[in-house]
Amino acid sequence: MLTAGITLSAVKTERAGVIPYTIINNKVFFLLAKHKFSGDLGDFGGGVKKEETSLKGAIREYYEESGSIFINEKADYDHSLALLDNKMAILFLYIQKEWYGKAEKVFAKQKKAETMYPSCRQGTDEISDILWVSESQFVNLVKYPKSRRYQSDNLKLWKLIVNFFKKIDIKNLMEKIKNVQ
Repeated sequence: MLTAGITLSAVKTERAGVIPYTIINNKVFFLLAKHKFSGDLGDFGGGVKKEETSLKGAIREYYEESGSIFINEKADYDHSLALLDNKMAILFLYIQKEWYGKAEKVFAKQKKAETMYPSCRQGTDEISDILWVSESQFVNLVKYPKSRRYQSDNLKLWKLIVNFFKKIDIKNLMEKIKNVQ
């Protein structure tokens, strides 16, 4: 179900995550996390703790897995778009376009600092890298997960995320995302 982020503050799912995005010249770009062990792309997410709502769990996982690089970014969680089913929630969070092309460098710098100074560790070891994908790349990763033809640079979307997106109208989601900022 496509809903508003505020809905996630009233529900509890097993798993919740965030997919940040920005819009440049009316084109949508998504920031995905590259998981260290599988190499698959996915959201910044994970398990929701017992005392958390899906929204709180998604936000916590987002900051943990991104190394808190977006901690000062003004975010409107309540009015963001979210996908929700009985087991999982994904919040699509708009971030400023200045992050496009900058986020990967800031993340890499944060990871390097954490390696050199473990006491400065802010993120998790689950994410090895982050990368921007265009709207068409994102749609192709969701719609054609097994086709090498649509897997540019051997990118593969995490199977759990692919199965989740099979339940929605991806074209409708992209139109709604373009209208939310």
